[in-house]
Amino acid sequence: MVSVCSLSARSLSSSPLWGKKINVIGDSYVYNHKESWQFTWHAKIADKYKMTYRNYGKNGNGLVTSSASGVPVVKRYGEMDHDVDYIVVVGGKNDYNKQIPMDEFIEGLRNLCVSLAKDYPGAKICFFTPWCIYPDSSKDPKALKLVDYVNAIIKVCGEYSFPVYDSSRKADVRMYSPEFRSKYCQSPTDVSHLNQQGHLYFMNKAEVFLLSL
Repeated sequence: MVSVCSLSARSLSSSPLWGKKINVIGDSYVYNHKESWQFTWHAKIADKYKMTYRNYGKNGNGLVTSSASGVPVVKRYGEMDHDVDYIVVVGGKNDYNKQIPMDEFIEGLRNLCVSLAKDYPGAKICFFTPWCIYPDSSKDPKALKLVDYVNAIIKVCGEYSFPVYDSSRKADVRMYSPEFRSKYCQSPTDVSHLNQQGHLYFMNKAEVFLLSL
């Protein structure tokens, strides 16, 4: 009789993720703000499937806009290791925070997509959008709404056939909820950063998405 444990191990080792190399680049969603990157959902998935994991997150980093954390992803993507099977790009929240004009954001995203496709031709590349903060966008106090940046990521990545996980609509990460934040975020007032329990909460959805690539 084959044990459940051996079946599980056999299933994992036959996964398309097993033993592969993964680069994750972006903002504090990747770096994990004040907690260890080892707590993140992407690091946990990499560990589960015995992947080579590389974290290129920077707190405060934009996809397109420069910030105190340095040059944005569109200008530093090339620092990633080129021997890679999967690239995960996470961001957009800091571009929204700085209210970068939408035409500039879209142009930067297109440049990023073109560059990734050219420089990492063998990699499976995907994007994750920011979490939902305002389920009713009319409550978003900024001129350019967070959902505008989310929609731009989905639109532009679609132009280049890069899969996008719409974390704002599909993640069930409710940053607008004080009760959710108290349980799953790094502080009760933090609308961006999951704690270790929060990363575990989201991990399954992200894992299913990556397995589908």
